[in-house]
Amino acid sequence: MSTLRDAGDTTHPYGIAVTLGDREVRYQITAQSAPGERYEQPEEPVEGEPAPTMGDPVVPAGPVGPGEAEGWLAAVLAAARSPEVQRVERWSVREGAHGGHAGVTAHFHNGGRAFVRVM
Repeated sequence: MSTLRDAGDTTHPYGIAVTLGDREVRYQITAQSAPGERYEQPEEPVEGEPAPTMGDPVVPAGPVGPGEAEGWLAAVLAAARSPEVQRVERWSVREGAHGGHAGVTAHFHNGGRAFVRVM
């Protein structure tokens, strides 16, 4: 795993590159702060019940497409059992999903969200 910058991507300022099976998968990360929160001022984390698990976070066998990369990341985030993460939402399986949009939204107990797009 490396940052996108270390993987040679200077277009997207925040993200990671992960090797899944025999393929490198890149994830772009953006965030929305909790209501009233300011990034320049550290806040105490808001904790609660961790997100429910979402499958097995084992690297998929065979070819890894956007759907498999999305499912793997959702499983990894939920399996971490962080008390700050309320739930993890997969984009491709939610109601009204747009074809070709793969990624996850991590919803935090404080109202903030992290959006992670499979590139």
